[in-house]
Order: sequence, then structure tokens, then C-alpha cells
Amino acid sequence: RVRVALKRDILRTTETCDVLVCADGIASELRARLTAGADAPVKSGLVAFRSMFEAPASLTRAPGADVRLWLAPGGHLVAYRVPGARINLVLVADAREAPGDAPPPRLRRRFSGDAARLIEAAPGWRQWPLHSRPAPTNWSSGPIALLGDAAHAMPPFLGQGAAQALEDSAALAEAFGAEDDIASALARYGASRAPRAARVTREATGQAAIYHASGPRAFARDLALRAMGGDRIAARYDWLYGG
Repeated sequence: RVRVALKRDILRTTETCDVLVCADGIASELRARLTAGADAPVKSGLVAFRSMFEAPASLTRAPGADVRLWLAPGGHLVAYRVPGARINLVLVADAREAPGDAPPPRLRRRFSGDAARLIEAAPGWRQWPLHSRPAPTNWSSGPIALLGDAAHAMPPFLGQGAAQALEDSAALAEAFGAEDDIASALARYGASRAPRAARVTREATGQAAIYHASGPRAFARDLALRAMGGDRIAARYDWLYGG
């Protein structure tokens, strides 16, 4: 059996383990040690405003209300239901246009209909600056491995931050089931996960330009989306969301 330590506050404690899984997020301290401080989180220039609240029934029961997406010049809004009648709102915008703790009026006015009503219904907001961190060349060194945002922090535009961490965990378990040597298992884990995580990161990063387009680019985007239709758009991501 291999004993695994999940890194949380381990730099300030003493632990004995066979494997150290560094899953301490985008600002991972152990990752900095593995890469000799060669990289750091990168500002995306975007911020995410989040709010969760009891939404009006007319909005929570609307067709397609499980997950809804609205695109606007310089920003986009995602709304999805959580247990009960609560709605989680995420409004992403250019940080230069939204320096405060809540979406400014000029940004809110770019949305209409249900999107505008949800924004106005939100009782309060919390702001998160969005960062990314390119995946390192090696996901492990000896008995230490990276997992989740510590390995591949990505923009949230495909909803894959937590999902990719779960895939990491499954791949890590598979690697230890296939290899007897710890270093070999961790090398297998990194090799199996790196290509997919890199693709998800590239696709998520590209979504920002599509979602936040304005003027002629937004017009062309809307025409393309209408021409493709929902089924063809969904099929483009079968490699990610498919079984």
C-alpha cells in the first residue's frame, strides 16, 4: 500500500509519507519548488463576479434554466441552478472595465431580458480576478506529483477546473494500479494527463475571445452559432463532455 499525503499546510508541519500529491491550487508553493520558481500565475485581465441567491420562480423555471449562457460585448453571464431554488451567477468581464466589487452599471446595461433581471436580482457580489498557469514540462519529481490547479490552472470558460482535477485523481489511481514503482507510476500519470489537460486549457482560453467579441466579430459569431445549431455546437465538445 502507498500512503499519500494531500498537501495543504504541509510546509509548516512534519509528515511521513511515500507520495506527496501537491493539490494546493494555482498558487502552489511546492510547484514553485519543483520548477525552481521558473513560473508564476499569470493575470488574464479578466474578473469573475459571482452571486448565489434565491432567484424568482419565473427565472428558475424558464426553459433551459439548468445552465444558461448570455454573451455581450466585453463580457458574458452564466447562470445555473443549485439545490433548491437558488441560482449561481457568474459574470465575467474585462478587469479594466470592472474595477469594483460589483458589476458596474455600464456593464449591466449590455445584458437584457432574463439576464438583466437576474443581474438586478442579485443581492450582492464577490469578485475573483482570473489567473492561469501553464502546465509544467513534468508533473512529478521523484515521489512528488502535481494535481488539479497546481498542475493546470485554466480559465473557467468550459467549466472544467474541478472536472479536470477529478480526471487527474482517476489517472493517478490507474497509474498506481499499473506500476509497482512510485516514480514510474507518477511518470505514467503525468504522461497520460498532460495532453488532455493542455487541450482543455487551449480550448478554454480561446473561448474568451469568442464570448467577449464585439462589433463585426460578434455579428459573425452569432451568424455562425445560428447556422450550426445546438446539436452541432454540442457535438464539437463530444471529446470533452461525451461519455
